[in-house]
Amino acid sequence: MAVTYEWRGTGRRKGTRTYFDAMVAKVGQVEVSACVGSAVLLKAPPGELPYVALVEDLYETPKGNQMIGTRWFYRVEDVPVRQRPPGMLVSKNKG
Repeated sequence: MAVTYEWRGTGRRKGTRTYFDAMVAKVGQVEVSACVGSAVLLKAPPGELPYVALVEDLYETPKGNQMIGTRWFYRVEDVPVRQRPPGMLVSKNKG
């Protein structure tokens, strides 16, 4: 099934981009919304935990491309043990 995306709210022009506060992704009858500042879980390969990101920007380019700017968070298991800060909690929970 195809995913469609729709902006919510009035866009604000800044340079060549038009920024929005929220968007809705639709897959069939299911709608999922995200707004600037919200945390989102993104699908990972089977058997892996989802990826986690914070939505920082929602914008449209002059060519009409809809873009989402995110700040990615590392999953603990993605950080090599020697680079983990002291006291970093590690969970064995897979879901």
